[in-house]
Amino acid sequence: MHTLIVIAVQVHYCLAKKSAVFPRIDPSRLQIFEYESVSFACEDLVGSAGWSHVRNAKKVLNECSKAGDSTLLCKIKEAYGSDSGHYWCETKNGTRSKTINITVTGGDVILVSPVLPIDEGETLTLHCQHKTTPSSISADFYKDGVPIRFSSTGEMTIQNVSQSDEGLYKCIMSGIGESPESRLIVRGRKVGVIHAAVQYSPVLWILLSVFLVAPLLMLVGLLHHRKHRDFADAADNLGLDMNQARKPPTEECEVTLYLPRFPQMTLVNVHSATGLYSGGFVLLIKCLFPSE
Repeated sequence: MHTLIVIAVQVHYCLAKKSAVFPRIDPSRLQIFEYESVSFACEDLVGSAGWSHVRNAKKVLNECSKAGDSTLLCKIKEAYGSDSGHYWCETKNGTRSKTINITVTGGDVILVSPVLPIDEGETLTLHCQHKTTPSSISADFYKDGVPIRFSSTGEMTIQNVSQSDEGLYKCIMSGIGESPESRLIVRGRKVGVIHAAVQYSPVLWILLSVFLVAPLLMLVGLLHHRKHRDFADAADNLGLDMNQARKPPTEECEVTLYLPRFPQMTLVNVHSATGLYSGGFVLLIKCLFPSE
């Protein structure tokens, strides 16, 4: 009879700067009035060779400059309807950032909504904005073509956002005009994953893995020592020769530390962990102990 002990620690890394994986846009909205100026900032991703340009499916933006060692700034001086579409940052070797989808409108009304996906559980505010009137104007808000709320202030707030709030939103100012539609994306909560908002570096992961592995290996060693001590005591009480006594059942342990970015640091083997997760590292300790 054996007892199986499985200890699994799964760690997922994320970048400290969420905006690093998306182009940053100024003004910070997805809908742009025609003739407005639009700027894109590409911030360096860990491990990238540096951004070289911003583009969409049709063209590369020509007006670009470096801001420091890791940020690329590109600009559209006057936006037109033909500038609508998905934009992304790109390196010389073809590595891409995630995309943002902007809409350039010749109308007088836009919907101001989050540029980046919003996390589930957060609070969301949508704003219906007029081109020339800074004061609040009443507006009706629509989701997927269906009216959902009227606001006398031109703002709509959604508390505790959930996946059901995803969809295409627009607003209409009565007698003035309506905005284009923009898609709201909601990111679901991740369960069972520890997130560390830290920069990815070999030194950090080496230290972290040492702190995780060392106590667990000590536990395995203590259990191993206790089994052998108990067996020796029992043999001594019975007057048995330790050299002739039957050896106790041995413990079987497998320790797997899998770091996808640093495969040369993988310990023992990775076949049991490679299918579990690929975004950070997986530490899996399996021990088989004989029971009494």
